[in-house]
Amino acid sequence: MLDDILISTTNKLQLLQRVRSVLDRFRKAGLKLKKDKCAIATPHIKFLGYKVDASGIHPTKSKVRAIHDAPTPLNKMDLQAFLGLLNFYASFLPHKASIAEPLRRLLDKQVIWHWGPKEAHAFKSVKSLITSNAVHIQFNKDLPLVLAADASPFGIGAVLSHRLPNGFEAPIAFFSRTLSAAEHNYSQIDKEALTATASVKKFHEFLYGHHFDLITDHKPLLGLLAGDRQTPQILLL
Repeated sequence: MLDDILISTTNKLQLLQRVRSVLDRFRKAGLKLKKDKCAIATPHIKFLGYKVDASGIHPTKSKVRAIHDAPTPLNKMDLQAFLGLLNFYASFLPHKASIAEPLRRLLDKQVIWHWGPKEAHAFKSVKSLITSNAVHIQFNKDLPLVLAADASPFGIGAVLSHRLPNGFEAPIAFFSRTLSAAEHNYSQIDKEALTATASVKKFHEFLYGHHFDLITDHKPLLGLLAGDRQTPQILLL
């Protein structure tokens, strides 16, 4: 069943050709469209919970407002609902996993619900990560790629960016996740290696087949990866 369809082009002629092609396929399949639900040749549009325009992909103001206005959770069910709302825009939230770790820990079955200063601070901090001005540049195969990865005591995170002609870097997407119980016991160098490999796997659709720069602030990792002294954990990644 078809619901939302998005056609994007770089010029008017290409747009007309693609729209005609799509409409021809609908006609042959016996499908009809509602005219009042169609937007053709528009510079921006809301699509699948995002605002898309020439500058990139943005969160919608309504969803950002819903996150900012979310009340303090009173129980695990409330917290789960809030984190679900937050996860919708996870790709816009740098270091979300580490910042939200006190909240995620509250959801563990063996943990008794207690909302204290640490949880309140994490709740406030994670809500402030997203704004309606946030934007992700659209992927361009002709622009250089930069993947910056970093590990914290509680999680790993990365940002995939394009290096623009003016030298600045523009984010395509963010990634973060918490460490598993076993990964918490890794040495720092193994955590940094885990971050690098997990980030490459996360963004493989953008990276595979392309040259890219991998940025890490953990200098010992560079020497370890360049030689033949990898730890058992690194060899298993």
